[in-house]
Parts: sequence; structure tokens; C-alpha cells
Amino acid sequence: MPWMPPRSVARRCSFRAATQRVCQGRSVATGSACRWRSGTDIRRRLLPKHFAFPRRALLSCARHERQNQREAVMGRQAKSRMWAAVLGLAAGLIAGPTSAADPAIYGLWLTETKSAHVELWSCAAQGRGPVCGRLAKLLNPRGPDGNPVPPEQAVDFRNADPAQRTRRLLGAVFLYDFKPTSDPNTFEEGTIYSAEDGKTYRANLKLQANGTLLLRGYVGVPMFGKSQTWTPVR
Repeated sequence: MPWMPPRSVARRCSFRAATQRVCQGRSVATGSACRWRSGTDIRRRLLPKHFAFPRRALLSCARHERQNQREAVMGRQAKSRMWAAVLGLAAGLIAGPTSAADPAIYGLWLTETKSAHVELWSCAAQGRGPVCGRLAKLLNPRGPDGNPVPPEQAVDFRNADPAQRTRRLLGAVFLYDFKPTSDPNTFEEGTIYSAEDGKTYRANLKLQANGTLLLRGYVGVPMFGKSQTWTPVR
């Protein structure tokens, strides 16, 4: 008795003489054939040699189907990666000029008294202007009794507001509200708090040609103020 496909397949299968089989559009010479429709509408026909090994015949087209599916998925992934690269390049071209326009004063600076590292960055998102400064590192801080204390324990004990005298100095924002000028290296009419005397001043910032930062603090008008020179922390 000749081999017959399983009932689940036979119900959709009609045997007839054929000279070709088609597996996803590719043809080879055959003898008798079986035709059915799979879930992905693939036509399959069996070679004469497959009648001795019917399972192999079924798996042959299944492997071919899986391979084509993998190739299709890989093609879609490659296309997605290509578009991601294109969009990333476009975003870089758009963001490039903005990053290049960032003030050169951003970064870490060593104060003139060598008592702290100050980090300058943009705080425009908080509505405090394009330049803010915080105490990023304290060098040899001292407590109210004049004795050295660990940086993380240093407090603002000279603050004019008694409620602020126990606040930690490390990480405190003490410089803000500076306004840009026509010179991209100059920011004016900002506010700076000095933990050394507990007072608040108006101030201007200007990046010098030699790479140092000139800080001019004043009360009233800059003419009667005092300047400090900060150096960049490399």
C-alpha cells in the first residue's frame, strides 16, 4: 500500500501526477506529488525519493520556510538599524550647534583662596539663568571652633539667617541669576553668596583670554567691588 500523508494533512491534500514541485516559488523536477495549503500559503510537492522518508519531505519545506522568515526578520532589523543611524546623525547635526554654543565657563573651577572647587553649569530649566554655581568640593574646611572638619560635615555657620547655619555647604548652590551679554564669555548682574562672611553680593563673570575666570563681586556698582581669579580644574 503506498504511503499516505497524515489524516490532518490528507484532508487538505490531493495526490496527482506532476513534473514539478514548488516550495516558496522555487521549482525542481519531481514525480508523483502531494499538494496542500499551510498557514502561510506555501505549496509543497514531494519528490519520489521522499515517499520512502515522508517525514523528511515535510521538514524540507518547513526548514526552507523558517529560513525565509528569518531572512525577512533580519532584513527588517537591518532597515530599522539604518533608519536609527540616519535619525541619530540628523539629531547630532541639529544638536551640534546648540552644544557648541554652550558657554565656555561651564565646568570646574578652583577658587582664588584654594578653599573649594566650584562647578558652573546651566540652571535655565529651574528659571535661575544660564549660569549657576555649586560647591563641588571643599578643601580643608573648618568648623565654628576653627578646627578642621570632614567636607561632608562642613556647615554654613556664618550665614546671617540663623535657620541656615546648620545647612551643609557641600553641594550648596551659591551662585545664580547671571544674565548673558553680547560677549559669549561674559555674564553680568548675577548673585553670589559668600560662606566666608555669610553675605550676598551682586557679581559679574568674565572668561579671560588666558583661560582663567574673573569674578567681580560688588554692592551697588561694580566699580566699588572686589575681584577674584579662578583657575580651571584640569
